[in-house]
Amino acid sequence: MLSEEALSKHPILSFPAETATPPSSVEQARVASWRKSTAHMAPRPVTADRTMVLVVDDEPQIVDVLTLLLEDEGFQVLCAYDGAEAWRMADTYRPDVIISDVMMPGLTGIELAKKIKRSHNGTAPPVILMSAVSDIVTLSGVRFLPKPFDIDQILDLVTELACRREASERMRPGG
Repeated sequence: MLSEEALSKHPILSFPAETATPPSSVEQARVASWRKSTAHMAPRPVTADRTMVLVVDDEPQIVDVLTLLLEDEGFQVLCAYDGAEAWRMADTYRPDVIISDVMMPGLTGIELAKKIKRSHNGTAPPVILMSAVSDIVTLSGVRFLPKPFDIDQILDLVTELACRREASERMRPGG
């Protein structure tokens, strides 16, 4: 659980005046609600009936915040702290959506997205790459979000991509 001080200094929830607008009172209330509602909870078990999202970032605070946000919305969340760990988890658990930082030591988010796309033979999960750098290379099937990002935007995007993936799997033979 993130402390009040860590949340206030966190790059997702603290907004430098020169790069973004401060969070709205609704966003601030939402974060406060997530902290309250999850303070007593143990991690949820991996189940087949919920959309699984793999969150990857080498900054643990970002992983923690995204996990709180996504779990509060009913998603099942797996966490990885580098690209290599994310690759192993993606191969083992086959998440429905992957959210990854771009710049990480070792296997970068871009390399991870390419590796997953090659290995899943047309069934790769959608990937959302997050970066504070704005001039990122365009990759097919990959969405980009700037850091810091809007909470509602990331939740809407994860929901949209999960729904599209579910619909495409139903249309596949044997799906």
